[in-house]
Amino acid sequence: MGFEFADVQGNDLRVVGYDSLMRVAVLGQGVLGETLLDYSAEFPIELMVFPTDITNASALMRELGEYQPDVVINTAAKTGVDWCETHPVEALRVNAIGAGTAAYVSAGVGAHFVHISTDYVFSGYSRDGQGYEAGDTMEPINVYGASKMLGERAVSALGSERATIVRIGWLYGAKYPKCAPMLAKNTYRETVRGVETVHRAYIFDDMWGTPTFVGDVAAILLGNIAGPLTFVRARSRLAAAHRNGPERLGLTQDSMVVHLAPEQPPVSWYEFLEGKYADVRPTPSSKVPLKARRPKYGGLKPTPGWTIYGDWDEHLDRFEREYVWHRDKRT
Repeated sequence: MGFEFADVQGNDLRVVGYDSLMRVAVLGQGVLGETLLDYSAEFPIELMVFPTDITNASALMRELGEYQPDVVINTAAKTGVDWCETHPVEALRVNAIGAGTAAYVSAGVGAHFVHISTDYVFSGYSRDGQGYEAGDTMEPINVYGASKMLGERAVSALGSERATIVRIGWLYGAKYPKCAPMLAKNTYRETVRGVETVHRAYIFDDMWGTPTFVGDVAAILLGNIAGPLTFVRARSRLAAAHRNGPERLGLTQDSMVVHLAPEQPPVSWYEFLEGKYADVRPTPSSKVPLKARRPKYGGLKPTPGWTIYGDWDEHLDRFEREYVWHRDKRT
């Protein structure tokens, strides 16, 4: 299993020399899962998305047992911070119990388990805006963060040879309903069960984190799963040119917990957007009726090998290209 080298010609990537495809199963049908599927065509892997309830061990065992993946990526989670605060039982059922269930089922079918986690496992009050390192102590301040921390603990029982925990900061991307309109407007529309609602898009200026484009996450995650890599521009996306010969997994590291994050220090959403979009309006979080506390000084320091390079404008340029691509695809 694996491949030997890649040829990069102009803006295209051509991978040659592989004798079989690594098989990857993605749990969860959200935006990250869909983006991983979109980007998988640029890597020598076979990827399938499973919308299976991760708390249902028998269903997971049946589906993963039939597919026989080499790697399982768990993107399934309850991520609404305010929703989790008012639905703690369901949040814990999916984010903690479900994560542990999926991890042990994956180990049972012989797959390496990659669990997606969050910077909300930290309090956001202890590093004064410098960003958290992977080995820092978890101190969540809301139900969402606590449920993800418990999920990490369940997964970590497998050990680093069988599992990797990948923490990510503030995700944004073309398929998130809140993200694209908020760059030019102060409202966005969302349809839930056939009912369309207009929401105010708040751009906070008093919380700090690491905005992370979901396309960059997909490219780095799939690249590290496939093996050693060098990033190049290809078809206006990030693609991976592999070198150093075939390798089954590129998930080897000293610790099982890694931070996939930009090289830039934490910023507020307002600082992130103001230089590129002149009409954004800052909002203090104290003026918004939030049900759950948020980490004030959050954000992640990237683990070597998991860094998203470039300044914030470059990140937003990649987002805009993706947004235009999805918009044109719909029309």
